[in-house]
Amino acid sequence: MYLPSPITGALVECDFGRILIWPRSQQAMTTPRPVVGSTTSRQRRSLVPVSVIQEIWRSGTAAPLVIADAVTDNAVGLINLQFRDDHVATLAYRVFPASRGQGFASRAVRLVTSWAFRDIGLTSLLLEIDEANAASLKVAEKCQFGPVDTRTELASNGDRHTTLVFARQRP
Repeated sequence: MYLPSPITGALVECDFGRILIWPRSQQAMTTPRPVVGSTTSRQRRSLVPVSVIQEIWRSGTAAPLVIADAVTDNAVGLINLQFRDDHVATLAYRVFPASRGQGFASRAVRLVTSWAFRDIGLTSLLLEIDEANAASLKVAEKCQFGPVDTRTELASNGDRHTTLVFARQRP
């Protein structure tokens, strides 16, 4: 994977099985690496102008990245570190529907977790998962994140929404 460090701006080269991770930008999402299953309007809305992504990296508030299949170089999802402070970040990810069930999420979470602890110096990562998202609950378990909190909110329509919070500490 190729990752600019949000702290130093340097490129970090890593490898982890069948995936690559690169900085997320509109240009990276469209050429030369096509996005698998990117024809839906929801996925097109997830594209962010390059200037916005560059500013996010410069500000050090987040690390928006693309998950790619290392064999085809096609984007298969998105992953993001949202820094809460110098030591803690929330990790969020999404694998595009055509690429689900192939292990991309767990490999990407393990890879970014390793990078965050080793190269950025974070001490704790959080995952916030909807209680009904069985696939993400499996990813948390596979990647050694443990449950730390539960939040239940009442939506405006009266439905309850429960989010489970998982954490992993730097070894």
